[in-house]
Amino acid sequence: MTGTELTIDHSSLRSFHPLEYLTEDEMTMLVSEIKPQQVSAGTELIALGSTDPRALYLVQGEVAVRAADGRSYNVVADQAKAKQPISHLLPHRYTVMAVSPVTCFWVLGRVIDNLLGHHS
Repeated sequence: MTGTELTIDHSSLRSFHPLEYLTEDEMTMLVSEIKPQQVSAGTELIALGSTDPRALYLVQGEVAVRAADGRSYNVVADQAKAKQPISHLLPHRYTVMAVSPVTCFWVLGRVIDNLLGHHS
């Protein structure tokens, strides 16, 4: 996937679950590691069955999420559902496609799993 590299700040990251649980030091480390990108409509962000260890977060735009059985739904960045990681279980159980131009970023699934384990 190609895209334009962007940055995201601490306060923006805190709006996503479970990233709001990060300490200030953890947040600083995460900000230095993630690389938000803008992608075009029609771009496949996650392939069904892939084992990419990252979870997708949607900052702007809309994505279509399609399961193996054909069921699908869309996620729009300003919806509550967009504050959760999209398809973070492995192997990925969905194909995720950009419906519109999208700004997104990825976080390693183990980071999310660790946060959820500490704060559940």
